[in-house]
Amino acid sequence: MNLVCPDCLKPIEIIKACGCRDYFCNHCNQLVSKSRALDIDELSNYQEKEVDDKSTESAA
Repeated sequence: MNLVCPDCLKPIEIIKACGCRDYFCNHCNQLVSKSRALDIDELSNYQEKEVDDKSTESAA
């Protein structure tokens, strides 16, 4: 599973300890929740949605 940060789109480090996983972005220096982390496969869908949202805002 290759995850990227939703804010900077850089790879996320997965930290495993005592059966738990934390997701950390070294670029943003912050923890990222698993629900916000983007899989590389989902990244293209995320970028298309972002473009659609911006075009809708500019049309309004």
